[in-house]
Amino acid sequence: MFIHFICGYTDVEQLEDITKGMVNSHFRSWYKRKVMDSATESDLRVALRKFFQFLANEKGMTHQKVLDALK
Repeated sequence: MFIHFICGYTDVEQLEDITKGMVNSHFRSWYKRKVMDSATESDLRVALRKFFQFLANEKGMTHQKVLDALK
């Protein structure tokens, strides 16, 4: 869902262009409006952290500011 949000609702073209605000407040408010499920704020934070850790560990694409914001 985060990839769908970034591609469809922002003008981000590179990983480095993603801001802490996009990951925190913007994505979470978009998710609540667009997705009907019972995910909590904590669930979303954990899922995003795992996604960015996967990018860092498996793909070598690290965005430390975002990872720090998701702790």
